[in-house]
Amino acid sequence: NGSGCIQIDGKGVLRIWQIFNNMDQVFIPHSFLAVRAKAGRGRPIVRALQTEPRGPFAPMKSVAFRGEYPFGWYDFEDEALPVRISLEAFSPLIPLDAKSSAAPCVVLRVTAETTSAQPVDVTLLASQQNAVGYMAVPTPRGQPVRDARILGRKYSRYGANRNEIVEQGEATVLHMTGDAPRENVAYGDMALAVLGDRVSTTASWDTLATLSADLADDGKLTGPDKTAPSPAGQTVDGALASSFPLKPGQKQTVTFLLTWHFPNGKHGSRGWGGSGNMYANWWPNAKAVAKWLAENLPELTRKTRLYHGSLYESNL
Repeated sequence: NGSGCIQIDGKGVLRIWQIFNNMDQVFIPHSFLAVRAKAGRGRPIVRALQTEPRGPFAPMKSVAFRGEYPFGWYDFEDEALPVRISLEAFSPLIPLDAKSSAAPCVVLRVTAETTSAQPVDVTLLASQQNAVGYMAVPTPRGQPVRDARILGRKYSRYGANRNEIVEQGEATVLHMTGDAPRENVAYGDMALAVLGDRVSTTASWDTLATLSADLADDGKLTGPDKTAPSPAGQTVDGALASSFPLKPGQKQTVTFLLTWHFPNGKHGSRGWGGSGNMYANWWPNAKAVAKWLAENLPELTRKTRLYHGSLYESNL
């Protein structure tokens, strides 16, 4: 069906992005999760939810990973934080339900649990680069083209990229678009969503340092709800954040959804394969995928857990 995938490595980094009908292993900068936690009158602590730094976002000290298809679980540890952080990552997988199992999406559920004897103010953040326009077409010899690497926000095929914050029911969505012609292989869009209330947003942030400082300040993001088209060869980065208080012993989970829609895939060769992705018959764009996913997530999750439990409790 051509829905693609995102590979998260053992450090918790969203390392390999293959959602653009691409086979090359591209890394999308400025796309990560982070936490800000402040216990009582103490100073706020900000960390990237990975064991590799992201600019001024310091890394978590350690992480333990456990994977049972289609779920991946990360348990982060950092004694400086007054909370314990865990991440559950998956895409819906329900046998005999092709549409649900082929949705171009990933679900990221981040749980914060207090380890402090004091109340803690927590903010969980997801940052995302608008990567619409990326498509590193291989050369005849199978090598990536020379401009396949994205440097910061610069990439030769970026340009006229736009971000907009929209509300869709219980979801707040960062909708990312570009200006590729409808018939172009790079045509499509992306969406990052967070469920729940007490959400702050920015359709565009300046530098990693200013984003980190903005988060550390009061746990709320500031910035525009909409951006102008980016210059040729450049794109924009946006972010969503969910804030909440925790009493000692409490925990809370925040759900982020990432969806994409690049319908003009070219699959196979020499008589095998074809053009287009099946998911384009079910959803018109990534924003529609995010709306469907948010509305149906409880049942999609339940059935995916049922499949997982049935498989891992068996002797297969």
